Amino acid sequence: MESNIGDYVSHYVGKICAQTKMNLRYFNRGLKVLNGKLDGLIRILEKD
Repeated sequence: MESNIGDYVSHYVGKICAQTKMNLRYFNRGLKVLNGKLDGLIRILEKD
């Protein structure tokens, strides 16, 4: 039973880590897009 629980926990933790990495990748991509849009807005505002 003990080793079973250990396997389950490590599998679960691995799953969470994989999901977190995916989420971080999408989050970073989103931030880059947001930064690009903010830069564009700032350039437009500075022209005036």
